[in-house]
Amino acid sequence: MKQTSVICNMCGNKIDEMDLACNGFSINYQFGYGSIHDGDYLNIDLCSECQDKLVTHLKEVCKIDPIVQNA
Repeated sequence: MKQTSVICNMCGNKIDEMDLACNGFSINYQFGYGSIHDGDYLNIDLCSECQDKLVTHLKEVCKIDPIVQNA
């Protein structure tokens, strides 16, 4: 069975199999009632480099740090 390619939504590059296996990052979410995106779907796949960029950005804009350190 042929595996389809996964493309990073941020940079547009193909996510290689090793990166996908070790660091696969996907968000699949349907917005609920009351959102300006009511009923729309959010589907994101990110490579390792773009994951780091996103998390760095989120840490800068969030009042509560979204990263929990591994104890």
